[in-house]
Amino acid sequence: MYVIAPDRFRGLVIGYHSENQQQGILKLIEDKWQQFFPGTPFQPVLATEFAAESYKNDQKLFSLFVYFTIISVLLSVLGLFGLTSLLIEQKTRIIGIRRVLGGSVWGITSHLIRDYMFLVLLAGIISIPLTYYLLEKQLNQFAYHIEIDAWHMIAAVVLLSLIAFLTIVFKAFQAAKANPVSALKYE
Repeated sequence: MYVIAPDRFRGLVIGYHSENQQQGILKLIEDKWQQFFPGTPFQPVLATEFAAESYKNDQKLFSLFVYFTIISVLLSVLGLFGLTSLLIEQKTRIIGIRRVLGGSVWGITSHLIRDYMFLVLLAGIISIPLTYYLLEKQLNQFAYHIEIDAWHMIAAVVLLSLIAFLTIVFKAFQAAKANPVSALKYE
């Protein structure tokens, strides 16, 4: 080995095939290192350790994304629950009138579900292109990355729509099943 500029020399990469003799190989390399570079400390780094250290920040970032995704989904469900409660509370009189006029619980519930699910699905359709763009921009920073398929986005919208559906069904059924007299007695 020839080192033309010793002040620019940062390290040496050595490949070997036997993992069983790793300690013996490291000892041999350390002896040769001390022979040729006596004033420089020997600091071996295995490729697996180097790769793990290189991706440690990416793993932390991924963990943060997972935690914030869970928090945002929970906040979205709570917000949807609160918004649905507020809007159904405002429609209590209309629901009471429909019940008095012979509307079935399922008919009133399905009408409320249809109104809210349209908005949820519209939001999901609007979010797909934006999410695709941002994910592609993030993933293009890596040399090796997965390709985002359409079913990834559709699965996310379907899952969130299912959560929204269950939330809306719960509140709408609760409001439609309530006694219409209590909704209309102050009118």
